[in-house]
Amino acid sequence: MTTNYLKVLQESLQKKKEILESILKASEKQREIVSAEVVDWDAFDRGVEAKGVLIDQLMKLDEGFQNVYDHVKEELTVNKDRHKTSIAEMQNLIRAVTELGVQVEALEVRNKALI
Repeated sequence: MTTNYLKVLQESLQKKKEILESILKASEKQREIVSAEVVDWDAFDRGVEAKGVLIDQLMKLDEGFQNVYDHVKEELTVNKDRHKTSIAEMQNLIRAVTELGVQVEALEVRNKALI
């Protein structure tokens, strides 16, 4: 049973990584839009809306992740050695997600300065 929960956690983190990559691409596109000589504000607004949808998906993933993690937290703590590989994979995904989050935040700050 725990193996299934761990798989769900890993899939959730992978999906979060993919969504953050999409947000990063959307933010880069917005940077291009606001850096142009003539700014297409409609295109910019569409990008904002698209990112809003992605952010909503992230929030749902986070909530689901936390719910599943709450079910397996004790098992992971008590039996670390049994789940060492899964824990290491999740830690790698968490590092990647964190790095993407930092990149998105930095780009958003630069975009705001451009606007």
